Amino acid sequence: MRRRTTITIIVLATLGLVAICVLFAFAALRIYRLADLVPVPKQLEEPRVVVGQELLRRDVFAHFGFLDSARDLGRITDVAVGEYDPHPGLDVVIAGSRGAFVLDRNGVIQNQAEFQFKVSKQKFGPFHFDNEESQLGDVQVVDLEGDGVSEYLARGSLDGAALFDHQGKMLLTYGKYTKGRGSIQDLTVGDLDGDGIDELVVSWDGIEVFDKSGRPRAQVAEKFSPMQVEVVDTNGDGKKEIISVDAELKIRDSTGHVLKEVELPAYFGKFSLCQLPGQDQPVILGVQDGKVWLIDLAGNILSQFDAPLSKFDDTVQRLPNGEELHGTSVFESRGVWIKFTKDWPEYLAVITGFGPLDRSVLDVFTSSGKLVYQEVLPEHCRSLAILPPTDPSAAPELLVAGQETVWRYRALK
Repeated sequence: MRRRTTITIIVLATLGLVAICVLFAFAALRIYRLADLVPVPKQLEEPRVVVGQELLRRDVFAHFGFLDSARDLGRITDVAVGEYDPHPGLDVVIAGSRGAFVLDRNGVIQNQAEFQFKVSKQKFGPFHFDNEESQLGDVQVVDLEGDGVSEYLARGSLDGAALFDHQGKMLLTYGKYTKGRGSIQDLTVGDLDGDGIDELVVSWDGIEVFDKSGRPRAQVAEKFSPMQVEVVDTNGDGKKEIISVDAELKIRDSTGHVLKEVELPAYFGKFSLCQLPGQDQPVILGVQDGKVWLIDLAGNILSQFDAPLSKFDDTVQRLPNGEELHGTSVFESRGVWIKFTKDWPEYLAVITGFGPLDRSVLDVFTSSGKLVYQEVLPEHCRSLAILPPTDPSAAPELLVAGQETVWRYRALK
C-alpha cells in the first residue's frame, strides 16, 4: 500500500513538473516565433533622433517596470490629461494592461487602481488551477458620466472586453472568445442619446449598443464586423454617430444602422481621431502607404504627409509552413496638434507603432507637411497627450507613452 502511494506521488509530481516545463517551453516558443516572424527593420534597430536634434529635448516623465511590483501597470496603453480624479488640480492618468496611476503634472503619484480580473477554473491533465482572464486588449482612460472621475475601458481581446471603475473593480465584461463566434473586435464609448452619459458600443458580428450598466439598447447583425469603432458627431448637428474605417468610411446611426458609406483611397486597419487647430470637429488620422493621411468625416482628403520610417519593403517574415511575407508597415497611429512655444506655429505630432515590434517612431510635421523632427523610440508607443502649462504665457509639453516609460518633450530654446 505504501509503495503504491509512493509511486502515485512520484507520478503526480512528475506530471506536474512536465506540465510546468511544457508551459514554460510554450511561452518561450511563442516569444521566439514572434521575434522570428516579425524582424525589426534595420532602420529601426537603433533608437535615435533622425531629424531635428536642435528642435526638441526629451526627458522621462514617469517610468513603470514589471520588476517593480509597487509600480507595475503591465503594458502601458494610454495616457490622458484632464480632470479624472477627485483630488484638486490637473491629472495625468497612465493606464496599462493591469492597472492605472493618477499623477499630478509633476509626475507625483496621487492615486492607483489595480484591475480586478475575472478568474475561471481551468484543467490541465489531472490538475486544476485558477486562470486570470486578463487578455482584454488595450486599456483606454474614459469618463462615462463626465463627472471628472475616470473609468478604464479594455477594448477587447481573447478574454473579451471589460470596463473597470476608478478603483479598478470590474463593472462588466463581454465578448470572450468562443469556438463558434470568436472574440469581440472592439468596444468603445460615447454619448449617443445626448443625456450626458456614455453608451457602450460593441463591434462583434455586427454592432451592439448597451447603456453604461450593460443593458442592451440596440443590435444590428452583420457578417463581418469592423476592427475598430468610434463615436463622434460627423455632421455638426450635435448628435453623435458610430464610425468605422477600413477601405471605406462607414457612418452608422445611434442604433448601428448604416447611414452612409464613402470609399477611401487606402485601406486603414487602425485609425484615430485628431482635433485640428481651431476646429470643433475632429478628423480621421491614419498612416498607410508611407504617408500620414488626414481625412474629414465626410471622407474628403485634407492632407497627405510623407512619413519616412513608416513602411519597409526589405523585411522578410518566415512562416512555420515555409512561406515568406515581405514588408513591414505601421499598424496604428495617434496624433495631436501642439504649439511648443508661443512663437512657433502649431505642429502635428504623430506616434506610429508596428504591431508586436518594440519600436515606435515619433514624427513632427508643419501644417504644410514638412518633417521637422523624427525619432526612433525604444518602446512600442500607443498614446500621446498634451500637458498644458500652469502659466498661460508658457508653452505646453508633449507626453508620449511607451510600454513602460512616459516621455516628456519640450522645445529647445
